[in-house]
Amino acid sequence: MSGCGASARSFQTARLPADLLPVLSLSQWIRIARGIKAKRSMGYTGVLEHDIVVPSDADGRPGSRLVAPSRSPYLGVINSDGSRSEFVVLIGASSALQAVCFGPADDRRNLESRCELAINSIEMIGAGRCIAQPTPATIAGLPALTYKIRLTRGRLLIEWKFDCQGWYFGAGIVQSTRDGEEAIALGLASLATWTWT
Repeated sequence: MSGCGASARSFQTARLPADLLPVLSLSQWIRIARGIKAKRSMGYTGVLEHDIVVPSDADGRPGSRLVAPSRSPYLGVINSDGSRSEFVVLIGASSALQAVCFGPADDRRNLESRCELAINSIEMIGAGRCIAQPTPATIAGLPALTYKIRLTRGRLLIEWKFDCQGWYFGAGIVQSTRDGEEAIALGLASLATWTWT
């Protein structure tokens, strides 16, 4: 309870336009404060100036490099399920670009079935609905499939699925309605710099 009061006091001193003060709830203020803290800790600048270098693994996963508008809090971290979180970078106050290597490419599943599985999983749990079916694309110089999902609370998820050097990858932009189209443009510009090492 005392932590809540301290948070409320700190929000009263926030330097935001007066016309925003009565409209925002305490939980919205907390999200804004966390976003500002994340932007500072990850060095978000809104300009492609941070080199993100993911090393290759001993198990053969390829390394990669891209230029982003923030640092990533991790690079190439192996998760308990065997996937590898490549990076996550901010592309706006509440929007992010991230990539994952899910593991070895499975010859029994093509990209279409992988996209269908991902879309169905999101729709089945009620987390969003597909608004653009998988279509061919190119990402990091490789053929891919991309699709869009409108998530609950209005966020937009744009995902790409592709194989690289025998490994199955996914990359995605999660765009907050608060950040607008600029976040998507910045995420796409960063993805355009993605190369393999």
